[in-house]
Amino acid sequence: FVLFSRAGTAMFFLSAAALCALHRERWRKWSPVALTLLAGLVFTALASPRMSKYVVRTSAQFFVEAGVERRMKIWKDTLRMFRARPLTGTGLGTYDEIAFSRYGAPYGHFSDDRFRRGGWHAHNVHLHILAETGILGFSAWVYFLFCLAAMGVRSRKQSRSPESRALSEAFLLSGACFLVLSMTENLIAPRVHQSFRMNLTLALLILLSLSSIRWADRAAGRAGVLVE
Repeated sequence: FVLFSRAGTAMFFLSAAALCALHRERWRKWSPVALTLLAGLVFTALASPRMSKYVVRTSAQFFVEAGVERRMKIWKDTLRMFRARPLTGTGLGTYDEIAFSRYGAPYGHFSDDRFRRGGWHAHNVHLHILAETGILGFSAWVYFLFCLAAMGVRSRKQSRSPESRALSEAFLLSGACFLVLSMTENLIAPRVHQSFRMNLTLALLILLSLSSIRWADRAAGRAGVLVE
């Protein structure tokens, strides 16, 4: 998403800048990493001029770009799908079939053979879940996000060391990035191979972040005991 997504590129820079700003006093530690990432980005842009030109061009014309117009139509169809079965939805994993058989997707842009029953999605995680699982499933999704946010905030407040505090803030910023990207893409749609890998990656990052925060707190607690 950093390479070909405008939102992904923007969120990468904004979240990294926010994390650095929160830890200005530790600039000696994060500045080499930031410079390395910047050098890698410049190298990637020079090695892939087609990609860099695409991101710059479409970002400058974001609101008149064809992809945005298509998404608006997809979102309208998704809301119609939800209104047809608001309580339980169409069923988990059925969006690509329902969209092709009853609505206007994919608006003459993609072939049926490529996406029908092969992963067509709402290009919005929240609308996709709302259409497939209705109010019941969407409520569970919102509760899951709330629990993750609450865990991050609680970890930040109860952190015993600068390391665990920084990890908690990175966890919260990563969650914010996911939510923003989820407004224009579906990173976790079922029946999509790439999204399945994204599901596993997201779950791994959540578990790794939470375990790292706990490990940092325990290490700080042991250090405090030794000092006493």
